[in-house]
Amino acid sequence: MTLDTSLVHISAMYNKKLIGIYRDVSKNNMLWDPGYNNGHQIFTSHHRLYQDMLVIKKVIDLKKTLI
Repeated sequence: MTLDTSLVHISAMYNKKLIGIYRDVSKNNMLWDPGYNNGHQIFTSHHRLYQDMLVIKKVIDLKKTLI
């Protein structure tokens, strides 16, 4: 467990709703999957989130389904 994934591990331990934003690297998408039903992934092809405005829309849309 590292600092960048610690929140994912804690969320999984308590089965909390989580939206993780990951860089879209096809070989790693399954490896870095949160691994529990309340954990969800959103992918971006950019290094910096502000370069991908669709990520914001994806988070808002997914959050609506989780409420």
